[in-house]
Parts: sequence; structure tokens; C-alpha cells
Amino acid sequence: MSAVRVGRLHCITDTSLQKRFSHKQLVKMALRAKVPVIQYRNKNPIDAKALTELQQIVESVRKAEQCCLIINDHVHLAAQLHADGVHIGQEDLSLEETAKVLNEGQIIGVSIHSAQELRKLLSSPFYERVHYIGVGPVYGTYSKGSRYLPPMSSREFAKICAMSPFPVIAIGGITKERVYDVMAQGAYGVAVLSAFACAEDPYSAAMELMEAVHSAVDKLQSTR
Repeated sequence: MSAVRVGRLHCITDTSLQKRFSHKQLVKMALRAKVPVIQYRNKNPIDAKALTELQQIVESVRKAEQCCLIINDHVHLAAQLHADGVHIGQEDLSLEETAKVLNEGQIIGVSIHSAQELRKLLSSPFYERVHYIGVGPVYGTYSKGSRYLPPMSSREFAKICAMSPFPVIAIGGITKERVYDVMAQGAYGVAVLSAFACAEDPYSAAMELMEAVHSAVDKLQSTR
């Protein structure tokens, strides 16, 4: 899978950390900002109302140019709704089962928290179905719930970037000010939750994050 399709900026929707905007509203703002990848993150059971909203989101992203919709955790829903792909964590459906459920062309992203987890992933006979890995939390995060996840050491993060045959998407406490630092360490791109979904103006935040990513790419290319 081409890294281009994976996208350098993933904006993550959420209605647990904030209540002002729905998933659909956040997606609309991300699309206006021309964000290349939107991750739908809903840790609650998907009831009929949420399913209807998600169907509408899938359709709206499908109509947009150069944007992918990744559904977090809900593998069977991603397959059923023909989303662009799915992102799975270490406690979700296994890569083997995910690969069997999804169509060949659908994207699979996997959360990685250590070099040991990456080695385990690479030992899977299905590792070639992975399109990118989400690595972190780079700066720590509360987004998994009330449980604080400590920041990953820069040494561990750089090690994973160097080991990975997949594009690395950094996650966990990413802000526009931190985009360059993680990309300079080897990340292909960044995934942002709080700095997007919890921003006063998510559209403006997405635009600033896009600018930070483009600036980082230009700066890194000019130094090579």
C-alpha cells in the first residue's frame, strides 16, 4: 500500500473527551480543511442512532477527494460499511481475524506501544496486510479513558521508526508545535485527537495542523 494513501495527518473524532461537536460535525470540519485521513473513534457501543450517523459519515467522506475514513476498533462495521479501513489496538480483534474480515483493498492500521510489540507484529504471517502503525503515546495521553498512559521515550520512538517497514503515525499529545519534532525522529505523519476534537475551533485547528505537517515535510526535505 502506498504511504501516500495513508496520509500524513490523521484527525480523530471523539465525543467522550468533548460534547460540543458530534462525530459528523467534526468530520465536516476535517473535510473542509482537506485533512487526508479521518479516524472515527467511538469507544461506546454502536447503537442505531450512531450507526445512522456513521453511515452518513462514510458517504460524506466517500464523496470527498483525497480523504480516507478509518474506523477505529469496529472491524466488522468497517467491512460492512465499506469504509476505507480500520485501526486496531492491541486489545481489539487480532490482525489475523481483521485481515480475514476486511476486503483486500481496505487499509489496516495497528497501534504499537513498544519495539517488542512491533517485533511481534512482524512475526505474524499477516503482517503484509498492515498499511501503517500508530506509535505512541509519544507525549502521554488521557484519551484512552481516565487511565494516564506515560510518554514513550524518544529513544524507543526513534527505534521503532527505524525498525518499521510501515509508515509510522505518531500519536499521543501531538500538537502543531510538536509535529516537526516527531517527524524529524522518523515519523511519516501524526494522528491528533485532543488538539483537533477538543479545540475551540476544530476547523482552524485542522488547518494549522495541516500547515505544520507541510512545513515539517518541506524543512526535512531541504536538509536531506
